[in-house]
Amino acid sequence: MKLSPIGLQIRLMTDDDRRDVYRLYRQLIGFGNYCSELEFTSIFKKFLNSNDREVYIASVYDRVIGFVTLYYFDVFHYSGQVASIQELVVTEEFRGRGVGKALVEFVKEKVNERHCHGLEVATDLWQSGAKSFCERCGLIGKSLMLAN
Repeated sequence: MKLSPIGLQIRLMTDDDRRDVYRLYRQLIGFGNYCSELEFTSIFKKFLNSNDREVYIASVYDRVIGFVTLYYFDVFHYSGQVASIQELVVTEEFRGRGVGKALVEFVKEKVNERHCHGLEVATDLWQSGAKSFCERCGLIGKSLMLAN
């Protein structure tokens, strides 16, 4: 296993992260398929003012190098709340160095703290070639049942 970069910090997103998150979002989506910065800002602000969505930022020495989004919702078949990872991106320079895995481990703890019954991965993330990464992180079968 490769080690995360020295100085890696993971924290909740703040208003000051908007431009960095937009830059990473554009890497995630690909050239030409992303929304405008104005549209993105509207969505970004909804995350800041939400109780059912969170974004966690990975940074090294105050440089934003990745993020992961979590959505929380109630589901009948889990008899309660689950969390869903919808986006996960690490800037190319830091890929393969354990940052993505560190983000996943961090959100697993947050999901447990919130007493969720499961953690799911968005289907498009699962199918986008990240399947082996998700399996290495213990997100087997698109859903991880959590012990409460």
